[in-house]
Amino acid sequence: MVGERPSGFNGVITVPFPGAPEHSPARLFALRLGSIEVLVTNEGASIFRILTPDAQGVVDDIVCYSPRHNQFAANAPYLGATVGRYANRILHAGFELNGQHINLVANATPHHLHGGESWHRDCWTTDIPNADRWPEIRFHRTSPAGEGGYPGTVQATVTYRLTEQGELHIDYHATTDAPTVVNLTNHAYFNLNGAFPQDLSHQWFIIHAQERTATDDEGLPTGAFAPVADSVFDLSKPTRVQDLLTPMHPDLVATNGFDQNYVFKRTNSPELITMATVVSRQTGRVLQIASTQPGMQFYTGNYLGGTPSMDDDQPYAAHQAFCCEPQHFPDTPNQPGFPPCTVTPDQPYHERIVYRFGVKAIETDGDVPTSGK
Repeated sequence: MVGERPSGFNGVITVPFPGAPEHSPARLFALRLGSIEVLVTNEGASIFRILTPDAQGVVDDIVCYSPRHNQFAANAPYLGATVGRYANRILHAGFELNGQHINLVANATPHHLHGGESWHRDCWTTDIPNADRWPEIRFHRTSPAGEGGYPGTVQATVTYRLTEQGELHIDYHATTDAPTVVNLTNHAYFNLNGAFPQDLSHQWFIIHAQERTATDDEGLPTGAFAPVADSVFDLSKPTRVQDLLTPMHPDLVATNGFDQNYVFKRTNSPELITMATVVSRQTGRVLQIASTQPGMQFYTGNYLGGTPSMDDDQPYAAHQAFCCEPQHFPDTPNQPGFPPCTVTPDQPYHERIVYRFGVKAIETDGDVPTSGK
């Protein structure tokens, strides 16, 4: 485990952030409960590391990270970051809201991506309610009106909490003083074989969805819902995704891998839905992703290449990790048929993501369990 603490300690401790300047406000916080440890940082309210046991009880990292502060702060691929105000893409960096056209920063020219360049780079304020008794931490940030082009001042809180059931809960809450749009998610890059640079071999995926949002040639939604049956995007049964990446399936070439929003709800509701299950036949680790959000972007690290890893001599390459990002659908502000993402002073934003960690006995590649701990 990371950092020094009494044997059996459960709670939150502050640990050094390697390479951080002496007066930097950036901090690392270790949340520990039983055999699971999660390191988070106020730098972007981000996940830095997640350590879980394999089938033999050996604890290792399962999310990709850049170990030194200057590398992590640069964070072009959004490693572990809270992305907002609006995760994913918005067409032509603009939308209509209450009869007014809103112009956003076109940081993915000519479109808008992940809210611009502020949320995942700024240091958030920190609140640890019971550091010596319970592994929970809260990060707070004020997003001023006009940031990234968005109307309304937003007060956002991200809460990370480990539970006795072996789960990491991420709760998002946002209020505003004027109508705006909000869509938050976490951008952790997982590899259940371990975070050392390696591909996704021996990892089987199930995404419990029957449709996706159809996209155009630029990966933006057309507004239609497309069944996944009889296509490469159908992961409703256990699938070894690495076989679709090497060699690349023809239908994945345009996006250099999976980068698709899967649909779980067509209306907003507080129901928590299990969205995906991933099993490593190499380590026995199991990860389930659940959320209250209507969709989940599945991304196979298509542009992760060149990102610094924990090995100075071997940066990450493309397709060495996957992201399961529960969120509202891409470009919702321009798509009236999608579940709305408008937040008002009377209608705050609240969503939850749950990562469930477990293990299975190591078996040869073949039939894969749909769940388990």
